[in-house]
Parts: sequence; structure tokens; C-alpha cells
Amino acid sequence: MSERLHFPESRAEARRVVHRLLDADPDALDPRADLDRLVPNRCPDCGGTNVSEADDEGLIDCLDCGIWFNPLHPANAPGVAGNFPDPMLWKERPVRENVDSDDSENPEDFIRRMPVLRPRITITYARTTPESVEDGDFSESGWEDEEGIDMEPDEWDREDGLTVVDKAVKFLRDKGADEASSSAAGTGVWYSTEWSTLDYSTGEAEERNFHLEDFTPEQEKEIWDRMHERRLRH
Repeated sequence: MSERLHFPESRAEARRVVHRLLDADPDALDPRADLDRLVPNRCPDCGGTNVSEADDEGLIDCLDCGIWFNPLHPANAPGVAGNFPDPMLWKERPVRENVDSDDSENPEDFIRRMPVLRPRITITYARTTPESVEDGDFSESGWEDEEGIDMEPDEWDREDGLTVVDKAVKFLRDKGADEASSSAAGTGVWYSTEWSTLDYSTGEAEERNFHLEDFTPEQEKEIWDRMHERRLRH
């Protein structure tokens, strides 16, 4: 089973980033934050940066030439060299990989190096023969689909109100994967089919295993509950 991407350390790191964003000056979730971060702005008339902060209407006073101007004027917009954020700084900034997070790392660095999670189900198989069973081992095992089947709802799924969990549960049931690897819900649980005979002449049998990759712990818990709900009724 491939390496999982939602370790407790990653969640703790994400929480630290959120707190740093909320504690920033200005608050990253403040609707005025974009305006405030553009100060000092460049006056579109004289080009000076001796300006006031934005007022309640979002206008800024140039203290050199006395005009009031919109801070979102093209000359002051993000993406213009020298303004915030300066695209040249981002272009020249190297991507930091395999770096342990610490308090010196800014939120942008952390967000940029975060992997994009894609909920999917990977498939492995195991086979036995009468001889391998006597030896207490499989005759063969390995990956059937290491890349995995994407469980992210498409536009038609969303129109039908289907979620990631809905798609995963339907997929597992359609494949006959009714056996969970654990009797209790938790992260890392996989689902298996019953053993089926592949060749009656040799007695070779096969089991398939379905592994949840990049699902959140909450989604894994809901999948476990849904896969067991029919049993719990009896």
C-alpha cells in the first residue's frame, strides 16, 4: 500500500498555517486584506508612494499631489512588478522540497509544497494454491491497479448529489468487497472480496483487496459505517 498523505504531522502543520494566516496583519480572511496589503500604493497621477491607507470606500489619498484614487487601479494591481505580490519575486523563488516545516517558513511556501490529494481506490490481489496453503503463504500477490480508480465526483455525479463517499461505497459493493480489514472504523482500513476459485483443476484461488488512498479520516469513517450498516440492522 502506497504511502498515505494525511499524517497527524501534516494536519498539525496545516493548523499552524491557518493560525498564522488568521494572526497576520491584516487578517488573511479580512475582506479588506487585499486593499490593505497593497499599501503603500503607487499614485496613478504622480507615481508617488506617500499615500494614506484606504478609507471606508476603499479610496486612498496621495499625500504628495492630493488626489484620491482607487487602489485597484491597474498601476497598483497585484502582478505589476514592484507591487504586492511582485511576480518577479515568485518567479525567482526556488521551490523548497523535503524541508521540515518550522516557524520561519511562510504560509505560501507551505501551501505550494502541499501535495494535491486525489481520493482514489487502489487494488491488490493475492492467490493461493493447495501447496502454498500448506506452506502458510500466498502463491502470488501484487498490484492489480497501483494508480487507482478516481473517486472524485464529476459534474454529472454532483448534479445527482453524489459525494466521494457515495462513489467509493458503490464501487466497493459492485466489486464484492464486503470484508473490512478491521472490525472497528479507522484510517488505513481496506476491503476485500471473498476467496474465489480461479482454476478447479489446480485449486488456485484469488482474493482482491481495495485500499482507500487520499481519503480524509472522516470520509474513511463514513465509508466504514456505510459498508457495515446492513450488518448492523440484523
